[in-house]
Amino acid sequence: MIGEKPEVLKWLVDQAEGEYEAKPYRKHRSLSANNYYWKAVGEIAKANGITNQRQHNLLLRRYGTFADVCGEKAYCIIPDTDEAENAALESEYFHLYPTSKIRPGNPNFRVYIMIKGSHEYNTAEMSRLIDGTIDEMKQMGLTPPPTREIAEALKRMQDEETKKRNPG
Repeated sequence: MIGEKPEVLKWLVDQAEGEYEAKPYRKHRSLSANNYYWKAVGEIAKANGITNQRQHNLLLRRYGTFADVCGEKAYCIIPDTDEAENAALESEYFHLYPTSKIRPGNPNFRVYIMIKGSHEYNTAEMSRLIDGTIDEMKQMGLTPPPTREIAEALKRMQDEETKKRNPG
């Protein structure tokens, strides 16, 4: 249920026994900012001859935000093979940043830092991702989406976040 605290508490009291999770509702970034980003990703991926998902993961590695657990970076360890790296770059379910740390074994294992999925980004994080993506488009000689429209989409996203933090 989504609502103000008194409404949620009343609803909770009326429910059957069991476990329930309560957490603040956070509206996700606007779809228009997301649409601009994915349009740019598609154009870069096409120019590079790779999949959109691979390009997305490469951009997240350059401009994304590391995931954290209890305020600390989240790590994972996967085999240090070309197959594992390719799987990581093509994944839509997890996003990984390779480190230089390797754990010896057979095969060796590489330590990766987990990257938040862009669907979890706030306005500042999404803005950084879009800015980096647009810079890459320009360096490649591609025409990015109009800056004014991107700025408007990010402004709408920021306004939505502000309203959520300061209702009323």
